[in-house]
Amino acid sequence: MHEDVKDVPHPAATFLEDLRTKGAPAKADDAEWTPEERDNKFCRGAHATAEMNRAFVREEMAEFMECGHWTALPCSIAGLILGLRMSPLGVKEERARKARLICDHSFFGINQGTVLRTPSEAMQFGGTLNRILRAIRHADPELGDVYLSKFDIKDGFYRLFLQASDAPMLGVTLPHYEGEEPLIAIPLVRTMGWAESPPTFCSMSETIADLANANAYKLHVPPHRLERHCLPMDQWNAPRPGVMLDSDSDSDSAARTKTGPGRLGLETVTRTCLRRSDSHSDSESDSDSDELPWYCPDTLKNSNPIQYSYMYKGLRLY
Repeated sequence: MHEDVKDVPHPAATFLEDLRTKGAPAKADDAEWTPEERDNKFCRGAHATAEMNRAFVREEMAEFMECGHWTALPCSIAGLILGLRMSPLGVKEERARKARLICDHSFFGINQGTVLRTPSEAMQFGGTLNRILRAIRHADPELGDVYLSKFDIKDGFYRLFLQASDAPMLGVTLPHYEGEEPLIAIPLVRTMGWAESPPTFCSMSETIADLANANAYKLHVPPHRLERHCLPMDQWNAPRPGVMLDSDSDSDSAARTKTGPGRLGLETVTRTCLRRSDSHSDSESDSDSDELPWYCPDTLKNSNPIQYSYMYKGLRLY
């Protein structure tokens, strides 16, 4: 990450600066492995898929070592490192593309014992297909065909380094090569298969998305009349949907039903997600008003779930 990430106008700037300067921590809340436990787990070896793709594992690991992402040590030397743990290394074959290395950190309980430090709110998954289909469905045909583009960051997890003292906890056993001493690979970066890798990566990518959305919409487009209802989904460590904001009116509070914490009542979902077809023209004239147009609760009961699922997924209505 860039050295100016600490100056980014985002609540996650401090967290990202710690990742850049100190690395990502990898701590466990269970007891250290004894030498006997370590030897027994090492004898288990790599996953069968890695044994069947020894040549690929050697080539891929050599490339990662050149990039400074991994280091491999003989078992006799790696066993002297404090805090060493190991997981089976596997290979996931891909269709029409290169296979990838997978670290099974759940096999010996590494994921289960990991201390989770990254905010879970960083991962905003779910409902993507529904939002894309809705955007295509409501696109203006006069502007031409709809084109989709997808960008992938190569070895995205490997862009975030670990704290050096914690790296041995994520070691993996490599396949056995005849005539060579058994090897243990230790990552210097976040691995594919560790529980903390996705939320940490998303803390970076979602920050980029937040800044891009702010610059693309909010600087020159007036606020949408429903924006205050979606605002909690854009805030770092914000309350889950259904938690009242201080700015919510008494009428909104009365519209919520007792469906449990973190859920929206039927009337609220109806008012914020479904627009009655005969009120389309009226809603345009009331766009400058704080009052929301009326919605029909009976429509929600007979509607496709896709139509009202967006409030739970944080759809940005700009």
